[in-house]
Amino acid sequence: MKKITFLLLLLFILVGCGRQSTNRNQEDLTLIIWEDNKNIELVSTITDEFARFYAFNYPNAPRLKFEFIPHSEQSAVEDLTLHGPAGTGPDVFAFVHDTLSIAVSGGLISRNIFADRIQATHTPEAAHAASLDGIMYGFPITSESQILIYRKSKITETQAQSIEGIIDANQANAKLVWDVFEGYYSFGMMTDALLYGQDGETVTGIKSSYLNFATPQTIANVSYLRTTYKSNTNLVIPGMTSGTTDIEGLSMFQAGEVDAIIVAPYFWATAKTLFNQDVAMAPVPSLHGQTMRPMSGYKLYGVSKYSKHPAIAQQLADFMTSEWAQALRLRDKSLLPTVTSLTTKLDQNQIVVDSWRQLTATQITITENTLKEARIFQASLEQSIVMPKIQRFAAFWTSYANNMKALWQKATLTEQELIDFLNEITKTM
Repeated sequence: MKKITFLLLLLFILVGCGRQSTNRNQEDLTLIIWEDNKNIELVSTITDEFARFYAFNYPNAPRLKFEFIPHSEQSAVEDLTLHGPAGTGPDVFAFVHDTLSIAVSGGLISRNIFADRIQATHTPEAAHAASLDGIMYGFPITSESQILIYRKSKITETQAQSIEGIIDANQANAKLVWDVFEGYYSFGMMTDALLYGQDGETVTGIKSSYLNFATPQTIANVSYLRTTYKSNTNLVIPGMTSGTTDIEGLSMFQAGEVDAIIVAPYFWATAKTLFNQDVAMAPVPSLHGQTMRPMSGYKLYGVSKYSKHPAIAQQLADFMTSEWAQALRLRDKSLLPTVTSLTTKLDQNQIVVDSWRQLTATQITITENTLKEARIFQASLEQSIVMPKIQRFAAFWTSYANNMKALWQKATLTEQELIDFLNEITKTM
């Protein structure tokens, strides 16, 4: 009788333990992600797939859930300085690579524990953009420069190859949005300017040897643009009225008030939806016979040092920048990948990428039309200069805007005055 009682008690304990384990396994673990609002729908598809991947590999772990908080990639690092220590920040956040040094110096971002794999599978430029002083912190999402988007009913493919071809009265005579006061969108005309040396990080030696905008071709380009187009109403400058390319400029293009715009590639998917067959894109056009050198940047994910689930957050960031995830972004958003297994296949007619589940339903097929678009993005990237990610570069934006607007608005401008304005930009950088 005692033996039976003991066995029943033992069975009760085992069943009880089993129930406790089941309840514990059914608890949810929520990861918070700061993501640009226009990407949340797509990224939620990726995170749902990661949840399945995680559950398959760790069947006894809590179920993963994700809370998306819409957040600008431009201001993510700045805002993390407040939200991180306060405990209201994200586990994973999307940000632009030129703010990496601020994140590192502020102790806001964790090292990338998958750095070796990123080095081996992503482009060297992407890996470099995600690193600082030889240490990798970020997870590369996409690379982007700038493109020209134009209405085919107003501008031909040949005309789209130059600024003159677009806005000159004897050629296309179309209206172009190009903010020549905004550094990101107009630095391209500074074709021989020095921006912290070849690596974008040189800050030692004679300053003019690594940071100099008053260079011969840049002087000629800025002078030519101002002299030729200052009074040309076909050149629409949002910064003239404190507007921006990404708000006022895009609104004018969407409303049909202008015929072309120099903008980042993110707008291409919207433009296709709006204008269907009457829209095309091209690399940034030439100016005065010179191939422009636009700025380019990288979008990255970072894992906050304040994350309460850092190990899982690292795995999530790695999954969200995997080949499959980048293939999905390319297919659905025309975002240029950084994974070399994709970048080396852009010249093909089709790319097929399987998910970890090897199911037809999760297979990504990238068609020839999308790959043609990607080749234009790639061409723009190849002629670009990558934005520096050192802290002193932060002084560039305001200084550039103020001085470019001042030199543009002067009634008369000598070459020496132009040189003085260009030198003034770099004075505080």
